[in-house]
Amino acid sequence: MSINLINITSNNISQLQQKLLLSPGQVLKGQVVEVQGNQVVLQLGGGMLTAQTRVRLKSGQRLNLLVESVDNSIISMKVIPHDKAIKPESLLLMRMGIKPQENMEKVLVEFLRFQLPLNPPDIMEISGFCKDNRVAPEMIPIIVWLRSSGIKVSTGEDLSGLKQLLSFFRGDLPEREEARFFKFLNQLENNIPGGYNISGCAVGENHIYILTSSSGKQRLQPETCQVIMRLKSRILEELWVKMDIMHNNLNIDILCSNEEGCSLLNREMVLFENALKSAGYRVGRLTVEAGRADTVFDFLPDNRPGITGINVKV
Repeated sequence: MSINLINITSNNISQLQQKLLLSPGQVLKGQVVEVQGNQVVLQLGGGMLTAQTRVRLKSGQRLNLLVESVDNSIISMKVIPHDKAIKPESLLLMRMGIKPQENMEKVLVEFLRFQLPLNPPDIMEISGFCKDNRVAPEMIPIIVWLRSSGIKVSTGEDLSGLKQLLSFFRGDLPEREEARFFKFLNQLENNIPGGYNISGCAVGENHIYILTSSSGKQRLQPETCQVIMRLKSRILEELWVKMDIMHNNLNIDILCSNEEGCSLLNREMVLFENALKSAGYRVGRLTVEAGRADTVFDFLPDNRPGITGINVKV
């Protein structure tokens, strides 16, 4: 018996399952009623039941319990400290019958961001490939992006191409090679409804991208796309600029790689806003902050669901 688990045996399973219909990944709240050695009486699911555990518990103690496994003879629940946050991706993997691992969690997060169907074999396939080939975490968004466009990365021979793609998105390739990769980028078409098409071009050393959930064949609509620019400056070093339009308001967020440049830009924000208004724009949000981004994928919206209590669905 694991030292951090509470196990409910067959005598009490039917009683609990009838009330809660438990499955892995659910989080329950309970309270310790009585402790006798390794046997505890819990108030759980509106009733009392007996469980076995090596966890040191006290009468009256309130518990957060994560269901780890369910079968006909035993239900195992892990005691979660009250100050420990449970990652939504861990819960989702458990609900899919997959044991949470850091690599799989990263793959799942990218599936959610690109709004790919949460198909366990696909998630396990990509995670296994990344683990077997020691793929760097920053390559995982590229692999999932390619999958959303109908391109599978599944062999060790694909790794050199992945490394070149990562260098391209980081702006580390010579200009003549960038043109080839932008052509490839602009020919891809996202196959998943609600996913993202990424297109772009180079202007000198700068990269300009358009992210949209619309089909590549559809006319761009301002409210369904974002413009992401990676700019190089002698004074400000590297800048990332994200622009979008919401409710007819122009929003601009600037990420500056150094504090000095950030302070300089902040001093000019009022002038910049007035210039935009003079040009006829309705300005919604203008922000400047210090920080670094690796690639355009860092600006994709986070589509992880908020998961609380036992309301977890796949």
